[in-house]
Amino acid sequence: MLDVEFLLNPPINLSRPLVYRYRSGLLRGRFKKALRAIAERTGELVPCTPAELPYLSVGGGLFPSFVQCDWPAGRAKPSELDDALAALADQDRALAVLIPESHGLFKRASWPSASRACLVVEEPIVSSASLDSILSYLVRHDAPVFAEGLLGQRPFRDYFERLVADGNCPDLPSFRQELDRVVLLHVDPTTGAYSNEGTVADPRGARNELLRPLRSFVRQNDPGALSDLLHGLAARFPSGRSGHELADELGRLTQNLFAMAGSAFPGRARGTEGPPQNGSGYRDQVATGVVLWAAILLAWTPRLSEVGSATAKKPVADASFVEVDQLCRDFIRRFTRANAADPVSGLWSPLEQVIKIVRLEGEEPQTVQGVLVSVLARVLADTTPGEPRWISRLRLLLADEPEVDAAEHRKRSERTDPEQPAPEKRPTCFAGVIGHKVAVDGLRRRLRQVENGTPIILCGPEGVGKRTLGRLYAKGLMCEDLGNELPCGSCSSCTEFEGSGTLDFIEFDAGGAHAADYVQGRLLRDIRHASFARHRPILIANPDKAPRVVDMCLKTLETRSEITRFIFTVTSPEQMSVTGQSRSDVYRLAPLDVCDARQLAKRFFGVNGARADERVIDLIIGSASGLPRRLNEACATVLAAQAATVDDVRRALRLDWTEVAISYWRTLLSPDNVEDGRMALPSGWSVSEAVSRLRSIVPEIRRVHLSGMVQNAALLHLENDPIGELATLLDIRAKESGRAFGDLWAALAQHWGGAETVDALGFLDIGLEARTIIRRQGRTHD
Repeated sequence: MLDVEFLLNPPINLSRPLVYRYRSGLLRGRFKKALRAIAERTGELVPCTPAELPYLSVGGGLFPSFVQCDWPAGRAKPSELDDALAALADQDRALAVLIPESHGLFKRASWPSASRACLVVEEPIVSSASLDSILSYLVRHDAPVFAEGLLGQRPFRDYFERLVADGNCPDLPSFRQELDRVVLLHVDPTTGAYSNEGTVADPRGARNELLRPLRSFVRQNDPGALSDLLHGLAARFPSGRSGHELADELGRLTQNLFAMAGSAFPGRARGTEGPPQNGSGYRDQVATGVVLWAAILLAWTPRLSEVGSATAKKPVADASFVEVDQLCRDFIRRFTRANAADPVSGLWSPLEQVIKIVRLEGEEPQTVQGVLVSVLARVLADTTPGEPRWISRLRLLLADEPEVDAAEHRKRSERTDPEQPAPEKRPTCFAGVIGHKVAVDGLRRRLRQVENGTPIILCGPEGVGKRTLGRLYAKGLMCEDLGNELPCGSCSSCTEFEGSGTLDFIEFDAGGAHAADYVQGRLLRDIRHASFARHRPILIANPDKAPRVVDMCLKTLETRSEITRFIFTVTSPEQMSVTGQSRSDVYRLAPLDVCDARQLAKRFFGVNGARADERVIDLIIGSASGLPRRLNEACATVLAAQAATVDDVRRALRLDWTEVAISYWRTLLSPDNVEDGRMALPSGWSVSEAVSRLRSIVPEIRRVHLSGMVQNAALLHLENDPIGELATLLDIRAKESGRAFGDLWAALAQHWGGAETVDALGFLDIGLEARTIIRRQGRTHD
């Protein structure tokens, strides 16, 4: 059975095991949704791994269940494959296995026998035999509503029959993309009639057909105008379009919307002046809609721009238009709240990031988004009577100059020089490494396998020790002593490595401003020279920042030297190019556990001859989150400050914010009436700091209530147990409302966990809402 046939008419239940054999996986998500619906009719869906499949697929459970195994591509043990086939051939519980067509399961000798006991569902190969089923499914489930009558139009079917006969759409994704293109360009959105004459002769002229539907869509919140807008975009970009192109096009059109609604913006748009257009004292609904549309478009721009930017060699038509469609539907949902609640809720953070980025770029000429931000800031420059709170919040965001972020931007730029000095106090051999046992053992085994030339990826959070292990591995590759322990640390190569460095070891940051020029202009020249070492290690940091540089290294540098060995350090291997991942061995590094972190912190103190107070070590370990670099920095900070007491250490590590945060929580949990000013942003705190610090206290209150122990470093070793006091206050408020402690705590945890704000007004709202939660629960008791 084909998956499109299964999805058109899914069964009520399954009487035998099911195997979904997919190729591209285009409909895999929908298939899983259909399986979930089947499972919910009789019991529950139980996901499992391939290793668990033989055990979960047998009957006898207390409750009916539907076992689903989503088997990824890759190698599997023959015994694991045979166990899975046995489970498929002989079991008495509902079972579904989703597995790629290329998987080794289908090459086992017992597969034909097992398949006869199963319902095998396959992703179709596009052919004349499968065309009817594919068209029926895609038109009914993927095409717009106005295209429902296409199946009965013979010219429409003739077009796709010729297309399939010519072999122009060999797989399901390319077929669906062509269907999307045909519907958008050749189907009249009013009548649903298909015609080959539906395209616009001059695509450049199609831009004039975009402003009209966008204006109707934004001004009147008309869903019908959405199909006209999408149709116009398809005509504007008939040969393909990326999400970045569409984001720019919508940005330019939005600038025109501001000009057309100029009279609704008092004295701001194109120098025009005019009074507010409604009796409420605030600008009219048209102006409100344009401002909201611009804000939502800016917040969606990064997501829209990602479509077709990295994964596809050419623009992906259907994916980019799906994003535009979702963007517009998001605007429809939010437009109804424009003059009441916060219609930008959930988008403030991405909107803030976009505004900061366009200001930091400082490009000349400005980007489309930069111009749109300037226009939006200009029309909102003056406060207008009666305006909603979200407009005030947006004005503050646009007026905020990101000085701190600009400084951080400059700081990061300074760190991107290709050649950077090694930090001090690094171990000189693997025996000196604390923690990371699995990775260390793996690197040692590789060094014993002298000819192992596969590149390695060291991945983990910033400061976990990737560069330290990478340099130790490079040092071992160059070590002249071929004994059991590499690097030896005493040969001339090791001595030179730890001293002034060696020309045969190359290290650079791929995220540097001039990394590509460095590779092409200097690195290629340097490796032409003969090496005096056994290997020439090249350590590349941040390869995810410049995939082109990494591919250049792997494809070009490898061919120039057989002794070259590549070492990549990255936060996550998934951020690297597919080429880099597939050709490398991956070693994942996790933060140190408490025991290893304590041992390392004491070592750092011991190097400087200081006595390690256990309470000080607790504070340092907690503030470093198990990251060696942060442990080193924290120890250095404490020693430089000559901190003698726990309070001195807390101040040196900037953990002395706890007194203000605890006082704020006392106010939140107070039974007395509280002035709004006491819920305001604490003096000297940024908004993000305040939310993060107050949020961090929430889990500690529950932890102390249950176990009497705190975990957050900033809250360790405080006098008079203030977190225990907060837990007691919360328990009292809960009992007053007739609720359990956990219920009230969960309500506050959910509130602070979802708190999103970028300015002082938003922070005040969060505090007042928290007080409302507590008071509202108190009233329900009466």
